[in-house]
Formats: sequence, C-alpha cells, structure tokens
Amino acid sequence: MSSILTVSQLNRYISFKLKEDIKLRGILVRGEISGFTNHYKTGHFYFTLKDKDAAVKAVMFNSFASRLKFMPENGMSVTVSGSVQVFERDGVYQLYVTDIQPDGAGALFVAFEQLKDKLMKEGLFDEAHKKQLPAYPKKIGIVTSFGAAALQDMLNIISRRYPIAEVTVFGAVVQGDTAPDSVSRALTL
Repeated sequence: MSSILTVSQLNRYISFKLKEDIKLRGILVRGEISGFTNHYKTGHFYFTLKDKDAAVKAVMFNSFASRLKFMPENGMSVTVSGSVQVFERDGVYQLYVTDIQPDGAGALFVAFEQLKDKLMKEGLFDEAHKKQLPAYPKKIGIVTSFGAAALQDMLNIISRRYPIAEVTVFGAVVQGDTAPDSVSRALTL
C-alpha cells in the first residue's frame, strides 16, 4: 500500500523531478507575450507565453530583467531562454526566464524604437524645441572616442571644407552599456 502524501510533499517531489530533468534546463521557447506585468517593487516580470494552441506561465526575476535592453510588451513575439520549474506553493509549473529576445528584430532595435516612442509622446521631437543651426558656425563640438576612426574623418573633412572653425573634441565611451552616461556627461561639458 502506498503512503499518503501531503500536497506540499507532492509539489516538492514534482519540483525535484523537474529540476533533475536536464532537458528542461537552458531551453529556448518561442511564443507571444500576454498578460505582461512589470512588478515595480521587486523588478520581476510576470507574463504568459502563448502560441495558437497553448500557454505557459513565466517569470523573469529582477536579476535577469534588469539586464534587458528593452521592455517586453503584450503581443510581442519573443524567444525566451530559461528552465521549467514548479512554483511549489501553487503546484504550478512555469518557465523561469533568464533572457528574452524579440523575434524579427534585435533587442537594441526594439529598445531604440521604444525610446523614440517615449520621447515622441513627451513632445521632444516637436518643431518648437528645435533650434536653427547657424549658417556658418564659429565652433564645432564633436563627442566621440578619442581613438575613433570617425573622429579623424570628421577632423579631416572640417579642415578641408571649413578650416576657420574652432573644433573641440569631447571624449566619451560610445559603445556598450556605459555609453549613454558617458555621452551625456560629454554633452554637458
């Protein structure tokens, strides 16, 4: 005769079985995001990943969510990586997501488009905010890396086309995660 299990024991047993299954670790799953929630207190993302025939709950904890270069949205087609585990309290299996990549467009492109939409909604692209460029500037500022080939190109072109301009170069990191802060600091100098 088999022993009687508590619900907690059953869920823990199933959880251990899923964790032991190597085929359920480091998997890639493609689907559409639905019911997306960004839990602002914890920074965790909760959502459902679905296709035309099925759905699975998913969670992405803050430690991974904070590394994304874009904000996931409902209706977005994505490929997620992670593992299948059991949320023991509720006895529900779900995807524990470690990365999300948009299908059809790279993460940087999606992040760029989202930033552009946000700035447009704030009115920052309105003509009223644009300043007229002078026909003949006295000073030209360049924000770039001191070792960039583009810098030498710009200096060469300016020296040929407008040699009387005063050129000031402001060094900045222009690639990678630190680039936005570095360029912003250089622009305020």
